[in-house]
Amino acid sequence: MDDCIGNRYDLLRFASLWYADATPENPYIVCAAYRRKYDTRDLATKPRPAMFKRMTITAPGDLLKAIKSYERLEPFYDLKTGVPYPKNTLVLFSTVNRSDRREATKSLVCKLIQTDFKGTAETLMMGELARIHENSRFIHLDIDCKEAYKRFDRFLHTNNIRAACHIETCNGFHVILARNTITKQMKHRLHEEIRTYGFVPGKGGKDPIISYTKGNLLPVPGTYQNNFIVRLTTPRSNIIVGTNVIVGNAIVGANAIVGKTYDDDNIVIGSSALVDEIG
Repeated sequence: MDDCIGNRYDLLRFASLWYADATPENPYIVCAAYRRKYDTRDLATKPRPAMFKRMTITAPGDLLKAIKSYERLEPFYDLKTGVPYPKNTLVLFSTVNRSDRREATKSLVCKLIQTDFKGTAETLMMGELARIHENSRFIHLDIDCKEAYKRFDRFLHTNNIRAACHIETCNGFHVILARNTITKQMKHRLHEEIRTYGFVPGKGGKDPIISYTKGNLLPVPGTYQNNFIVRLTTPRSNIIVGTNVIVGNAIVGANAIVGKTYDDDNIVIGSSALVDEIG
């Protein structure tokens, strides 16, 4: 994925905020994926969606290392035709929740005993790590309309709900809320608010404008999605990430308060390994 970084600052800011609590026992996972909905080629049959080599993130600095590894693996080909995937169809994703290596190992051992699996041990383990994660700490909302997002952000601000992450994509936004910051009463109010937005026009009333996402993946800010640079935004409802440490208008992970503060949005960029990269 050569030149997949469109905004280095957003990329490193996301890594410092989101991966502050990553460890070898509880890593995050990143992967590159082919998205056929962005493929504009006139093909009789478009390739099926594909996911490429997964990599673990055990510290904020690992994200740049993973991207460099993908660059060495380029180009990505459709295995059936041998034709490279168009650059605009490749997207870099990260897991929202940390994986649980202990539980993933137990699951893999059970499967190896019960079934004759094909593939390398590393590939099988990465599959289990991607599948088995901690109990979900977040409510993951997918907003398929940028105008609707403006109204929803006002709702969050009015109700004093601060998000773990707001990410702008080519077609909308992902908003991640920490479950431990949402009371039962507020969860009900949030659900009622989401219902008022209705469905995406032209899709037969099947796709809500705002939906709860069961998936554990979101596009990585600072990278490209269909030629759009995914953005880590700082909305009026502010940002919460990690645990317990309050810095300005942000709450960040306990390991993320090394580095320097950017006064424009009161976010602390953590991990000494990343500060020099931001420069």
